[in-house]
Order: sequence, then C-alpha cells, then structure tokens
Amino acid sequence: MDFNDISSQDYVDLLLREGRKIRCDNTSEAFKTQTTLPSYYDKRLFKRFWKAISFIKHMHNSSSKGSIRADSNPINQKDMVLSQFLFLGFPLVRSEMCGFHGITKEEREGFIHFWRVIGYLLGIEERFNLCSFPTHKVIDICDILIDQAFRPEIQKKLPLMLETSNYVCTAVSTVIPELTTTFALNHVYNMVQKMRTIKKIPDPIYLETNFIVGFYYKCMVFMMVYLMSFSIFRSIKNGIYVLNILILRTFPIFSFFKYGIADSFINFSM
Repeated sequence: MDFNDISSQDYVDLLLREGRKIRCDNTSEAFKTQTTLPSYYDKRLFKRFWKAISFIKHMHNSSSKGSIRADSNPINQKDMVLSQFLFLGFPLVRSEMCGFHGITKEEREGFIHFWRVIGYLLGIEERFNLCSFPTHKVIDICDILIDQAFRPEIQKKLPLMLETSNYVCTAVSTVIPELTTTFALNHVYNMVQKMRTIKKIPDPIYLETNFIVGFYYKCMVFMMVYLMSFSIFRSIKNGIYVLNILILRTFPIFSFFKYGIADSFINFSM
C-alpha cells in the first residue's frame, strides 16, 4: 500500500470503522519470523529488548482473550492505535505542554519510526499503524484523532474512564511522585482543546480544585512550558527520575506507604 494515497481523514475513518473488528491477538506474524540478527546489532541489548516486547505482547494477548472469556470486548486494532497515540501524539502536536522543546526534524522522524516498529511488533497492522506515514501526515492525523476520538470521550467524564485514570496515575506516581490524578486529567483535558484556544498556562477546569491544587497545577504546567526548555533543568529532572528508579530497585519507600513492603518491589530483570 502507498501510504501517501490515503488522506488523513480517510485513515481516521478506516481506523474508527474497521479497526474495532480486528483483535490484536490475531496479528502475531512478527513473532513467527526468523530473528537472526545482522552482525552490526548489539545481540545482548537486542535480547533484552525482544524479551520485554514479547512479554508485553503476551500480556496484551492474555488480557484480550481474558476479556472475551468475561463476555467483554477484546483489545482491537483501534485500541492499540489510540494507545500508540498516547505515547507519541501529544509530544508531536502539543510538544511544549508535554515538556518537549527544540525537537529537530531528525529527532521527530526517529521518534515516529521507533513507535512504528514497536506498534508493528505488538500487532498493529501496517494499514492501521499511525506511524506508517510521512511526518507531516502523522501530525495531521494526530490532530484529527484529538478532535474526533479523544475530546468527545474525555468530555463525557465517564466513571469508568475516571476510575481507570486514577489507577494508572497511582501506579505511575511511585516513579513520578509529583504526578496526581487531578493534575493528569486536568492537563489532558486542556491538551485536547483546539490549539488556538489553549492559553500558555491554562486553568484546571476539568476537575474541581481548591486554591492549593489549582496553584500546584499551574506550577507543574509552568515547569513543562518554560523550565523544561532549559537543558540544565532537563538534566536535573532526568537525574531525579534515574534516582527514583534506583530507589525502586533497592528501597521503594514511596510504594511502601501505598502497597505494603511485600508488594512494593518491581522486577527489572527484563
């Protein structure tokens, strides 16, 4: 297929219409092919990468089949692509609001190629893969997905969506302690608005907040929009995250308070 032949809107229509019909556990061809590596590959690094990807693929398939057994919906191509968007869509079309500054053309292309490969290995068909297009079209598709897939659903404030978001933020907060559910939902809501309507430092209006929580939100956005543009600040933040992971490996003190000592240690062997 020539990916330049389909318009951005036609791709989104295809994804939302046909993508829901194909289960992700039906697309495992990438894991049946020969995995002999070229001589220039770092075999030790690739082995660790392949182990991690295989584990994630297995978890996706198990969850999908478990949903079927529970008389629910399996994970389909549409679900996978919308999840793919969450990893690369906002950094591409709302860069500053995510703390990304000064991204070069080559970095953007490499970022898209990386997620194209990951998507393929996890079972996304090429015709649905968000990253199978030139950079400008990927960005255009991301804007359409925000308008037609994300904003309408987020505005509904469905209890299941709010509950699931809380679980995700609670888990991630053990690595990023400053992340809260209130901040995350308010920020995502602001990011899915029309670009021309978004203020540089928007107000937290999705979930009700008091003065302290609202002030905290504005401080976090200020950090991403302004402070993260400085290399020294990004280096400090990266150092903090490396320290957090080291703590999780050895003495996960933040997790002790939430989950207890027995359930706080994470297996980093992959």
